[in-house]
Amino acid sequence: MKFKNSVAIVRTRKDNVVGSHMISTYDYQKENPNQFVYGEYRCEQFELVETVGGRVIVKTEETLRHSKVKITNEIIFENVTEVEILTTHKL
Repeated sequence: MKFKNSVAIVRTRKDNVVGSHMISTYDYQKENPNQFVYGEYRCEQFELVETVGGRVIVKTEETLRHSKVKITNEIIFENVTEVEILTTHKL
């Protein structure tokens, strides 16, 4: 499933070190500008491709505005304990 108006918060843990990483879409950031500090990964849409044994792969997609070139990026997270997805819908 491709998320176009969402945020994914990926929580990791290795030994005593706990971390969290955020992948957000531009649309979600535009609708909720003050909810988070959007500093990590931003894109037009993302997809959770694979979850095996504490490993999560997030595929991000973006299209350049003028040249229409598509850019894909795969972000691999190790030792994942939880993935939380927040989505907003307009009615």
